[in-house]
Amino acid sequence: MTSALRHRVRPLVPAIACLVDLMLCLTQEGNRSEVAVPLITVAVCATLFARARWPLAVLAVHLGWSASVTVVWESRPVAGLLVALYAVAAGRPARLSVPGALLTTLVLCGQLDLSAESWRGALFYVSVAALLAGGTWGLGRRNITLRAEAAAAALRVERLRIARELHDIVSHALSGIVVQAAGAQAVLPTDPGRAARALTAIEGTGAQAMDEMHRLLGLLRSAGDDDAPRLDRQPGLPDIGTLLDWARDNGLTPTTVVVGEPGRLDDSTSLAAYRIVQEALTNTLKHAGPGTAVTLRLAWSDADLTISVEDHAGRSPWAAGRSPRGGYGLTGLRERVSTVGGTFRSTALDHGFVVSARLPLARHDKQAAAAAVR
Repeated sequence: MTSALRHRVRPLVPAIACLVDLMLCLTQEGNRSEVAVPLITVAVCATLFARARWPLAVLAVHLGWSASVTVVWESRPVAGLLVALYAVAAGRPARLSVPGALLTTLVLCGQLDLSAESWRGALFYVSVAALLAGGTWGLGRRNITLRAEAAAAALRVERLRIARELHDIVSHALSGIVVQAAGAQAVLPTDPGRAARALTAIEGTGAQAMDEMHRLLGLLRSAGDDDAPRLDRQPGLPDIGTLLDWARDNGLTPTTVVVGEPGRLDDSTSLAAYRIVQEALTNTLKHAGPGTAVTLRLAWSDADLTISVEDHAGRSPWAAGRSPRGGYGLTGLRERVSTVGGTFRSTALDHGFVVSARLPLARHDKQAAAAAVR
C-alpha cells in the first residue's frame, strides 16, 4: 500500500471497526433489545481516532470493554480490539506490545463458549484466538520494520548525495589550486606580483572549499537526526557566472551561447546544471590545461534545457580515447541527471571533448529565469 493510499484509508479504520462490532453485537439475539451495547460500542470505537497518540490507553479501554461486555451482555466485539492492538504493536516497543498481545488473546478466549466443545474443538478455537492476536501483533511489528528500512534507505541516499557533493567540491578546488600553484612557481623568480596574485587565488579557493566541506561533513555526521542541519542554499544555474569567472582566472577562455527563452528549473535540476558545468570546466583545466577555449551552450525549449560544455583542446587525451582518470565525476553526473529525469552524454571529439545533458523544466507555470551567465 502506497503512503498516499495509507493516509486516505487510515481515518476510515475506526468507522469500519465500529461497523463490524455493531454487526456482531446486533446478530446476538439477547442484545437486540439492549440500546446501551451499540451506543457504548460506538463510543469505545471512537477512541480509535486517538490510537496514534495514546495507543496504550486506547488498548486498555478496548480490553476493559470487551471483557466487561462479554460477561454482562454476552457480546463479542473483536474488530476494535484488534485495531487497538495493531496500533500498540506498530507504535510501541515489544516490551509494551507483547503483554498487550497476551491480554488480547486472553480476552478473545474469554469470549468463546468452550464448555459445549470437546477438547479438540476448544483447542481449535483457542488457537484461532491466539492466531488473531498474534497475527495482528506481527503486522504491527512489520510496520515498524518497514519504517526503519525506509529511514535507512533515505539515509543511504542522503549520504551518497553528500559524497557526490564532496567529490565535486574537492575536485573543483584542487584543480584550480594545482594550476595556480604551478603558475606561481613558474613566475616567482621573474614576476613576484603575479605569483602573489596566484597565491591569493589559492587561498580564496581553499577557504571556500573548506567552508563547503565543513557544512557537508556536518550533515554527514548528523544525517538521520531530527535536528540535523540543512543546507540553506545550494548553488544552481544562476551561479554559473562564478564558475566562468573561476575558469577565466585559471587560464581558460569560456564563451557562452544562449538559445531560446529561459524557463524555470526545480532546485535539484538547477543544482544538476551547476554541477555539469563545474565538472566539465574542472576536467578541461585538469586534462587540457590553461589556454583552452570552452563553449557553454544553453538551449531552452518549452519542455527542457539542453546544456553542453565543449572544449577545443586539439588532440587531447580525451579525444585519443581515454576517459578522465577515475571516471567518478562523469559517472556521478550521469546518476545526478538521471535522478532529475534528464539524459546525459559525454563524447570525445577530434578537437576536444563535449559534455551535454537534457534537463526537464519545472512542471509549474513557466517563469522567467534569472540571468545565469554573462
